[in-house]
Amino acid sequence: MRPITGRNSPFMDQPDPQEQEQRQHTRTVAIVVGLALLFLAFTFTPLTPAHIMGWGESAADKPWAIALILITMAVMMSLGLPGSMCLWLIAPFHPPLTATLLLVAGSLAGALGGYALSSRLREAAPRTRIGQRIYKLLTERGDLLTQTALRMLPGFPHVIVNFSAGLLRLPLPTFIAATVIGLSIKWSVYCSAIYGARNAIQAESALDVSTLLPLGILGILVLISGQFRHLGNPKD
Repeated sequence: MRPITGRNSPFMDQPDPQEQEQRQHTRTVAIVVGLALLFLAFTFTPLTPAHIMGWGESAADKPWAIALILITMAVMMSLGLPGSMCLWLIAPFHPPLTATLLLVAGSLAGALGGYALSSRLREAAPRTRIGQRIYKLLTERGDLLTQTALRMLPGFPHVIVNFSAGLLRLPLPTFIAATVIGLSIKWSVYCSAIYGARNAIQAESALDVSTLLPLGILGILVLISGQFRHLGNPKD
């Protein structure tokens, strides 16, 4: 007579809870070590736009590579690393509309990751001066216009907005809407300027004052509009 086999067989060995816990602990340690190595690599390895564009050119026609770039961007931004550097991997090699959609998708995923991570922290606050100012601003005015304006400003560190919004637990729908609107405008300007650049020098020179100044002015105007709206409706 053959022994009973299968998922519900009483003869199958039951998993050891202690062994399962040890495996879970090993996976957690591996993930933490991997993230730490990633942080160290991007912190201490000098990466120039020329290096990054070289990688982007080789990955431009590979869908799996583009997906990997977006995942990397999301993870980096979730951890507070400069994920916006992925701009140089995408913008020069894809039409502006496509590049904008890709960058907004990666940025939104990273923003949500940073929001979720910081919302779990207790009694934490930014330590840098600019971080403290943005944290105070969003404490007083976490509305759609203010968040959108901060997203649009050229060179603005998005990680500050992500983590401040999470710490303050600002409404998630407003946070998502501001991220999509603000970064759609910002990335579209960047991508239109960089698209078709043959080398890093051309790409960097495309983001000159004539390109960034109108975007900065628009961001400031939206920020001022939010201030006037706040003064008119102090309860918002």
